[in-house]
Order: sequence, then C-alpha cells, then structure tokens
Amino acid sequence: MEWWNKLLSPVRRAWLALSSRLKPRHHRDGLLKLHHDIQTCEYEDVQVMWEMLQRSELEQIANNSKDHA
Repeated sequence: MEWWNKLLSPVRRAWLALSSRLKPRHHRDGLLKLHHDIQTCEYEDVQVMWEMLQRSELEQIANNSKDHA
C-alpha cells in the first residue's frame, strides 16, 4: 500500500496545482462591490480617499507602461 501512496502523492500535488489555477477568480467582483459600497457611502471623505487611490493607481500604471516602452 505504500507504493500506492508514493504514486498518488505527486499526482495529487499536480492536481491541486492545476485545479487552483483553473478556479475562477472573484477578485474583480470584490473590487466592483467595494466600489459600489464606497460610491453609496454618505461620508465624503471616504469617496475622496477612493478617488485618491484610483488616481495614484492610474499614475503608477502609466509610469510602468512608460518604463517598459
């Protein structure tokens, strides 16, 4: 029975690695929900902070694309 475990261990590891890559990613759904929650928030400072984060992220993306060009 030990030979069976030796055989299945690498197969199980490979299966777990493959299945974790094939799982749908719900990261974007979470960000969209967070964006909606922030937009409906009554506190203006929360909305200002979100805009600052978005602006900072867009600037970072623009700088990275300039560096790679």
